[in-house]
Amino acid sequence: MSFKKLFLPQYVLYYPAALLVAAVTYLVTLVDPLKYPLARFLSEGGGISGLPEFAVKLFTPAHVAAAVMLVALFFLIVYIERKSRSISAALLAGRGFPFYVFVAALFIWFSQAFLYPGVLLAGDSNFHIARIAHFRYGLEEARLIYWNNYWHLGMPEYQFTGPLLFWLGGVIDLLFSDPYFTAKLVLFVAQFSSGVFLFVYLRVLQLDRFASLIGAVAYCGAWAHLHMLLYKGALPQAIIFTLLPLGLLYIEKLARIKRYSTWYWPGLATVLAALFINHPSNGFFGALYLALYSLLSMTVGRFSWRIGPLLLSAAVAAILISLFLLVPVLVERDWVTMENPGSLISFVSPKLESLSYLLLWHYGNTGPGSNFFAYMGLSVLALAALSVYHLKDATSDQKRLLAVLLILWVLSFFLTGPHIRQSTFILLFTAILAGIGVSRITWKENSTMPALLILLLLLDLGTIAIQPVARTDKEYFATGAEELSRNHASERVLISASYSGDFGISIWDGGPMMSYPVQQLGVPFAYSVPMSHNYVAAAVKQAEHDLQLNKKLSKSSLDMLSLLNVGYIVNDNGKNLGFSEQYPETVYVDALGKAIPIAGATPVVFSTVLDDKIPEKILDKPILWDEEFVLPYPTRTGKVYKFLKSVIDEMGFDPESRTVSKIFIREASPIPKSESKGPLAARILDYKVDIGEVILKVESEDAGWARLAHAWYPALEVIHNGIKIEAFQDAIGQIVVPVVSGINEYSLTPTLTPLRQATLWISLIAFLGIWISTGAFRYFQAKKRGYASE
Repeated sequence: MSFKKLFLPQYVLYYPAALLVAAVTYLVTLVDPLKYPLARFLSEGGGISGLPEFAVKLFTPAHVAAAVMLVALFFLIVYIERKSRSISAALLAGRGFPFYVFVAALFIWFSQAFLYPGVLLAGDSNFHIARIAHFRYGLEEARLIYWNNYWHLGMPEYQFTGPLLFWLGGVIDLLFSDPYFTAKLVLFVAQFSSGVFLFVYLRVLQLDRFASLIGAVAYCGAWAHLHMLLYKGALPQAIIFTLLPLGLLYIEKLARIKRYSTWYWPGLATVLAALFINHPSNGFFGALYLALYSLLSMTVGRFSWRIGPLLLSAAVAAILISLFLLVPVLVERDWVTMENPGSLISFVSPKLESLSYLLLWHYGNTGPGSNFFAYMGLSVLALAALSVYHLKDATSDQKRLLAVLLILWVLSFFLTGPHIRQSTFILLFTAILAGIGVSRITWKENSTMPALLILLLLLDLGTIAIQPVARTDKEYFATGAEELSRNHASERVLISASYSGDFGISIWDGGPMMSYPVQQLGVPFAYSVPMSHNYVAAAVKQAEHDLQLNKKLSKSSLDMLSLLNVGYIVNDNGKNLGFSEQYPETVYVDALGKAIPIAGATPVVFSTVLDDKIPEKILDKPILWDEEFVLPYPTRTGKVYKFLKSVIDEMGFDPESRTVSKIFIREASPIPKSESKGPLAARILDYKVDIGEVILKVESEDAGWARLAHAWYPALEVIHNGIKIEAFQDAIGQIVVPVVSGINEYSLTPTLTPLRQATLWISLIAFLGIWISTGAFRYFQAKKRGYASE
């Protein structure tokens, strides 16, 4: 190959592709590690004025050499384009392997934020990554996890939360045993795939390859896309971003088929089901937009009404596949703190403040509410406007398509519901319109505008894609978690934080330690918490107030935490684990630094007396949030505190003997009451907790009752000496079981209710049925056609 041939249009796209990939490599491997010494320099009072000089000292010859090579390659690309316009010509032609290499390089650039080493901490990232880790723990034990003993007092985590991302991540994590790497790998592939699927969808709409590329870049590269995953930590939304264009693609394909024996039908049904299973509320909205797209397309004459039954049957199949999640959530929601959301759909006019976040970049901030409005790119919005500007020049088919898309685009600004990430759907239709807008442009011969347009998008969106938020300075969480799981597995830990300067214990957060097999009192952001949540939250927040005001725990807080089996309060100060000197009641624990021990922590207390004490229903739910424990307390928070204190005070807890004077249960009279025989002499012989099972073995000198530091739940199977028993629910939602004289062996195991078992079988049969039946139908149709040709 001669030197001149390297500059021909069929080869020139290799150069910008190489530049993008090399730049990603440079940023990830050489530049990213510099953020830590820079952060230390600033935190130690280095000052902004001295930052440039300090930054220059950090650069090694390797940094400089790589930067020079990147700059040289950039100017070579500029030189090639100015001399020959061949890059623009290659972009417009969109042919051959080099074009797709360039497309892949662009998508890698816009997905680079997930390539940086370290852990993701922003938003809800911890909670979602921990779910991936916990699902993998279950698989390693040959157990399908739908209950989680490592959070709260135990909770039915996957039964009320869309589990698809966590299932997928958990299976992949069997290969890596690193949930943070696995999560980033899944997110990277999802981000990359979202661009690919939108590109293919736009090609099906008969847009040229360059216009399809612009629309795909607008979708994959928007800050609104990356911000939702990286800063808000809404990781399941990555699956939604990926599935939406795939669903549109399948709908368009189904509208064009001549035979019903097509793989697109089960594909669409599976996509719709995956939307539901991944995140029921946002999945419902995604399915709704796909349905409206289909219905509007049939109404304006884009699609024939004959495909209506095909689309409807795919929707029915999708509901059957996702039945195992949807039906129990509706029927069994009263078992947890989940509330009735009221209206699933509402029409709300967007506020100007929210819309400003779509037009202006606010770094890690987002618009008010849960809609997560964030920057979509001024260049993208301008291109989307072009599709409307050229509406008068469009063909009748193009006008019908634009009418459908514009209706859905406008609707996406107003249509919302509980926990709906509205910007996902706004971005989808904005990106499609941007691609159509580019397709309306007439390019002059030898124009350099295509290359400039790509450069504009890179300046507008690509610079924001450099977001190395992953942290490699949090290894102390791993060593601390290993210490707890190795030497303190029979106790819970409460995670606090003082790195912001103000000490606090969140009832939700647990940091990266949440991903390890450690019992933690914190819970993820979820409504799948048993009825004990509000009382546990009150105990945690009282401990926080004690430490904030008096630097030590009161007796009431010590008793509350002891009865919840909290062995240590561990503090994250931002640099390592450990409390400062101002907290006198700390002890040094290997890998945990200075921690606050709870000497009376116990997984079970005993009594010979059972009594009833029933809280008002309003105390159990709705769920209490951190901000509701700020003085002055709301009325309901005060009532929760008062009820909890009365329960603890009247129980008369003795930490040395693990006994209480009486145990309160929620059952009204008649209950099996008994006269007090004094403390029940019993001792723990064995206590083991894994993610899905609790084993307890105690020896008692007399009959009585035991209150376990685990949440009561209707579908939790309690076995006592080999016999299934009905456990009582104590006053604050924990398990109470009978004790007999001698050896008592208990096991707590989650079970699937008959409803969940039935719907699970229906879902499995429906999923296999649509694919097998489609395959069989295609086989016999092909065989029939073969006979006919003979």
